[in-house]
Amino acid sequence: MIFHEVCCPFAQTWNGVESHCGPNETVTNAGYNDSLSPGGSTYFGFQGTGSANRPPTLTCTAG
Repeated sequence: MIFHEVCCPFAQTWNGVESHCGPNETVTNAGYNDSLSPGGSTYFGFQGTGSANRPPTLTCTAG
């Protein structure tokens, strides 16, 4: 999941691995949830800090 044009890195992320590059935050799967069976599901969460002028746009890719 990519969050475009966020104001600052996430303060905390769970069930995913966060990375910050330029104005974007990316959350990828954690090692323990990188493979799902058909019909399976997973989730992640994050806590942000700072202030936002507008909500970020996001992109979700399954692979």
